Amino acid sequence: MIFFNWQLSGISAENILMHSLFVMLQLVEMLSQMQVLALLHISICITTRGLAGYCQELKDADFGVFDMNHTVDLIETTFNVTNS
Repeated sequence: MIFFNWQLSGISAENILMHSLFVMLQLVEMLSQMQVLALLHISICITTRGLAGYCQELKDADFGVFDMNHTVDLIETTFNVTNS
């Protein structure tokens, strides 16, 4: 984003096509970021909230409220492994 803003500041007002190109590139970048964040929300946030909500029904599987911190630790270690 910083690169696009820097490039846009140097474009004269006469070059409309170049300005439109940079605006479209910013839109595509923002849309791809929104798609990634939506996937993260669906795959992590909603499932974690579901686990927290169904702790009472999962007591037969030996899963309770105190096991939620273990799930957060598992998510953190998975993120650390994928980042390195």
